[in-house]
Amino acid sequence: NDIYYYSLYLNNLGNTYYLLNEYDSALVYIEQSLNYARRLNNKENIVNAYTLLAQVNQDYGYVNKSLMYYKNSLAWKDSLLKDRSQKWVSEMQMKYEFGKKEEEVKFLERKNRLNIIIWILSLTVTFIIGFFIVYSFRNRHIKSKQRNEILKKERELAQLEKDKAEAENKYLHEEITATEELN
Repeated sequence: NDIYYYSLYLNNLGNTYYLLNEYDSALVYIEQSLNYARRLNNKENIVNAYTLLAQVNQDYGYVNKSLMYYKNSLAWKDSLLKDRSQKWVSEMQMKYEFGKKEEEVKFLERKNRLNIIIWILSLTVTFIIGFFIVYSFRNRHIKSKQRNEILKKERELAQLEKDKAEAENKYLHEEITATEELN
């Protein structure tokens, strides 16, 4: 990290000497900056150093060297642009994939909520149906019990009527027998 800032410092120092028209000092500092930038593979600083070296050499009168440094600057700019483009494409791809996953998660959450609602409704309907089944069995049991009670009472009533009829018959028979004896 310190080398990065030192490379920037040397580049700025070289630029300052260039602006002061002290080309020899500017070249020394810019080349040192370029060496550090290459060591770090910091493409932005490499591009800046090559561009500044091209300007210094052009002003110094070294046209061929200047042209070489401009070509190097352009090559590194292309490389930097390619890296940035790849980074941008991969970021967009990640955003797209993340968006897809986010939509998938939302879909699964909605599906989960729907499943929960279906389960709740199913349990409610099952409970209601179970309640009605128990209620109807209970009512049938109560009605059956009542019918049995009614039948039992009717039997008792029939037995009482039978006993009454027998008693009346016996009474009539005794009365007839008594009347015959009297006669």
